[in-house]
Amino acid sequence: MKLSKKWTRNWARRTLAGILAGSLCIGMPGLAKMEEKQEYNFDPVLVTALRRESKDLKTPASVQVLTGEQIKETGASNLLEALKFATGLTYDGYGAMGHLYSSMTAKIVIRGMDRGTVILLDGIPTNISGYYSLERIPPDNIEKVEIIKGASSTLYGSSAMGGVINIVTKKKVKNSVEAETGSFGTNRQNLSLQADKLSITASHEKIGDMGAISEPWSSNGLNRKYTAFRGEERNFLRWVWAINDAVTLTHQYDSDEFNVERMKEIGNALDERIAQKDVKNSVALQIKHGSWLTKAYGNWSARQYRKFTAAGVRSGDNTTYLGTFGLDSQASWQTKFGQYLAGVSWQNDSISADESYYAQNSASSAYLSLKQRDFYSVFAQVNHPLSAKTSLILGARQEFIRQQAGANDYNEFNPQLQLLHSLNKEQSLYLNVGRAFRMPNLSDMYGSTWRKTANPNLKPEYGYTYEVGWKKIGAADSLKIALYRMDFTNYIQWEETPKNSGNYSPYNSDFRNSGLEVTYDRRVNKHWMFNLGANINNPEERRDGGEWTPTFAKFQLNGGVTYRSGKWQSSLTANYLAGRKDGLEPTLPINLVLQYQLAKNTQLQLRVENLLDRRDVVSNGSSHYLQPERAFYLKLSQSF
Repeated sequence: MKLSKKWTRNWARRTLAGILAGSLCIGMPGLAKMEEKQEYNFDPVLVTALRRESKDLKTPASVQVLTGEQIKETGASNLLEALKFATGLTYDGYGAMGHLYSSMTAKIVIRGMDRGTVILLDGIPTNISGYYSLERIPPDNIEKVEIIKGASSTLYGSSAMGGVINIVTKKKVKNSVEAETGSFGTNRQNLSLQADKLSITASHEKIGDMGAISEPWSSNGLNRKYTAFRGEERNFLRWVWAINDAVTLTHQYDSDEFNVERMKEIGNALDERIAQKDVKNSVALQIKHGSWLTKAYGNWSARQYRKFTAAGVRSGDNTTYLGTFGLDSQASWQTKFGQYLAGVSWQNDSISADESYYAQNSASSAYLSLKQRDFYSVFAQVNHPLSAKTSLILGARQEFIRQQAGANDYNEFNPQLQLLHSLNKEQSLYLNVGRAFRMPNLSDMYGSTWRKTANPNLKPEYGYTYEVGWKKIGAADSLKIALYRMDFTNYIQWEETPKNSGNYSPYNSDFRNSGLEVTYDRRVNKHWMFNLGANINNPEERRDGGEWTPTFAKFQLNGGVTYRSGKWQSSLTANYLAGRKDGLEPTLPINLVLQYQLAKNTQLQLRVENLLDRRDVVSNGSSHYLQPERAFYLKLSQSF
């Protein structure tokens, strides 16, 4: 990464100032005492890994659980930014605070696989053709986030190749209002209300001009340009109605509207302006009846993309519509031979586009009619005790994919085998082997707007993951070690075709990764708590039997420390990524949070993002998008 001379000259000063600021805030807690927060439980209840409640120690998979408090302690403004501090997860971004840009999407990559993550919201799938909009979810009403790593297609179907992230929201929210202001002209307002069985969470956010968010680049080495971020507005509304103990209805709305400009490197002259607006709605109905749990859900979004020349003349205008609707029903029961779970599911994916700027006719290559496909699945799992300390878990899913517009149909069988051995009350060993299968996103198959038929050369991804692990979870600390191997065929990547054209197309390749992952959490005493994580791996892809080339970072070291005393609380969180592809320099985001309890129901918080003021490259492609410079945010919270 090339750094400006000004940045280089001032790096030492900024680094020293950042370290001193962090050290000062960590040590500031005053002498005034109030009731300490409830101690953190290192073995929380899970709901995702086995599709039923299970303690971490009894789960034969790599699991990381972040509480809502820990999410806030990262100092991130949204959930996407917070998850980049988790072990084994890599952030891949294209702009400020994770916003979507053109057809790109900022995403969380699990163990080097950037297109194999299923996002659940209270157990409900929320992915739409590879998009999941984590950057629009504020951390305020999150109870916890469960991260399950490894192939999970047996229980969660296509797309769960790298793992599953389940966002568990609070069943009841605290009545509160929040106001935050800070760098880049940022203003945020949050509101949470609980009225009997109805909870409502809403937020509004405006961000001003952030200037350049990418390095200058050009596909052909000429006429280099960079991207400048000129402002953004985000809105979020989520309500949950617990109609009764058996029925829950949920709706979530979020929107993101922003402007970016492509600027010429020479003279900083405007080249073109892009205005984009994304709107997403998610609705879910959950019904419990005895041992049955049934979920009906729908996710639909619209992305309006408009482009203007430097003179203000509109040069492009299209809207892409994406939708996912589904039904999932499962039953669980217990016999003397073990625990059983079985279910059926159906999901419909769709994509369409409206090219309102271009004239429509039967020969138009830009016109895309509605494209759909359906997934029909049956799945089952049995947890059979081989002895008092050892359990065998066998799972299987048969999936039938039916497509339109001449695309091929598929029938896929995904088995999974897991072994769990309890060494004692605090330690367990596990083995986890599973097959995963993932269809290409509809946006991969048909492009954003231009294809009438599916890309005939694009095939589904499939392969296996293998993992062995050891866990030790006690009252005051938690240590987990996992060794894993991933082997996949038809892994989907993108390339510029033809070279120097600025046009990109997907292709299939092979993917592999082997790694060692370690996490350690410790509560030292009622004041101090820290966590450490490391992931050493070698994610690679190979096309057409050629050479293996790296895809993401080979080394990650992350950690955080929290101090609580009386009315004060301070947290410092960091994530170091190295061994990146194409010679990209390591990244080191560090965030600081300082909180003070002004009164029983009133709290003041200072957040500092990018404490060391580094301009790290946060994307992993040919275009280098940058971490925003150091930012300060002050928030006042009032509960009632």
